[in-house]
Amino acid sequence: MPCLNLRVPRSPRRPAIARLSAWLVLVLLPALAPAQTFTLPPEGDSVVGRPLEIATRYEDTFADVARAHGLGFREVAVANPGVDPWVPGEGTVITLPTSHILPDAPREGIVINVAEMRLYYYPRGRNEVITHPIGIGREGWATPTGTGTILDKTAHPSWTPPASIRAEHAARGDILPAVVPPGPANPLGDYAMRLSLPGYLIHGTNRPFGVGMRISHGCIRLYPEDIASLFAQVPIGTRVNIVNQPYKAGWRDGVLYVEAHPPLDEDQAGGLNTTPLVAAVIGAAEQRGLEPDWERIRAAALEHTGLPVPVTGELTRMPLLRAAAWPAPADAAPKQEPAPQAIVSAATPRDQEWHLHMGAFRDPTGLEMLTGELNALRIPSRVEAVPGRDLQRLVLGPFATAAEAMAARVRVREATGIEPALLPPGDAGS
Repeated sequence: MPCLNLRVPRSPRRPAIARLSAWLVLVLLPALAPAQTFTLPPEGDSVVGRPLEIATRYEDTFADVARAHGLGFREVAVANPGVDPWVPGEGTVITLPTSHILPDAPREGIVINVAEMRLYYYPRGRNEVITHPIGIGREGWATPTGTGTILDKTAHPSWTPPASIRAEHAARGDILPAVVPPGPANPLGDYAMRLSLPGYLIHGTNRPFGVGMRISHGCIRLYPEDIASLFAQVPIGTRVNIVNQPYKAGWRDGVLYVEAHPPLDEDQAGGLNTTPLVAAVIGAAEQRGLEPDWERIRAAALEHTGLPVPVTGELTRMPLLRAAAWPAPADAAPKQEPAPQAIVSAATPRDQEWHLHMGAFRDPTGLEMLTGELNALRIPSRVEAVPGRDLQRLVLGPFATAAEAMAARVRVREATGIEPALLPPGDAGS
């Protein structure tokens, strides 16, 4: 079962100071969250935003950049093929997919497109759309499509893990309690909204690195700051429409654009199916009697960058916004230097050791949770301070051979949804 049997009991009445603190969070966090908010385009158009081009800084990671710009990890990775997502390097120019074709669905309530791992919220009475990246169910625990409503909302929920999830964790040596109370160990985060689709939630997370990936048991996860913002705005009874649209087409200023995302793995079992893309393009082109450039459409389908690509007219790409650099968040986490966890046998010379790079993190809570999961997998890890930066770098290993490192890489991917970068001998940092 996916999020089935997840129970979100109402929290007991808390002291006045705690209730006041929760109210302040709901009021203040929406203004601080890195949500992408756009004015709705005129009737007949459906493209919002502009892609942003930035230069990365030393030890930036795509996870780091994505969260700061209201994006998910995979979105940034597919938009920048050929760039190392964990060590893009100083001064590397990357494109951020901060432009979107709105899903082909009624513009009301919440629309979730699982193929692009993104949520769109259309506030009633406001001519705008607010969009957030999401984490969804991994293969075998897929987030379902369909329509429903928000049944109720709970701040500081408890989590009652189903027997199937407890058994899965136990097989990895991670024994879950019968009930996980509110707090940093709770995978629901600080806010949860229960859907009328039985057993499914829209909720926060204590593992923000998983947003933008397929890592959940079917529920929809948001960054902590995003769920706080959404929770404060979305009323009970709001319509929720979950769709699966890897290919979208839409107009802006007389130009037709297509946007192609990698289809979910289970949708590629019989090979790449571009029929939905062709249907979307034909449907949009017929509105205005223009002939699209099918070569450009084919290229977009094969590249799957998630960026809107113009397929009529003279444009070869959407105009970019550019920033020479991007600022570090004001609330960057303080440096921590936990002791290394384990090492390989002394028989292996240090200059022959292999490692895996999990990325650099500002969030100490998420880093602690991830390190705990790695310890449960019996995979050695260490946390290093990145020189001159308020970042903590998570390195796995050392491993005596490349084969051992690759085997650990597979285990990490299966357990966390993150595929670490392989670091050959001499390339593991300090």
